[in-house]
Amino acid sequence: MAPIWEVTKARGTGRKMPSLFRFLFVVGTIGAIVTGVLYILANNFEPQTHTVTKPVPGVKVRTE
Repeated sequence: MAPIWEVTKARGTGRKMPSLFRFLFVVGTIGAIVTGVLYILANNFEPQTHTVTKPVPGVKVRTE
């Protein structure tokens, strides 16, 4: 009697991952990578703070 993998291979019903599961796996993996990168960027890198002053045309500041 032939091993099971030769029988299924001969019939053409090899063990393939269905395309929906493959698609969900790829989308989930990409989503996990993007989420991980965004988490690392948000927690490890702080923007430099500085004061920005711009004059607004047509507005006068009252000083008392």
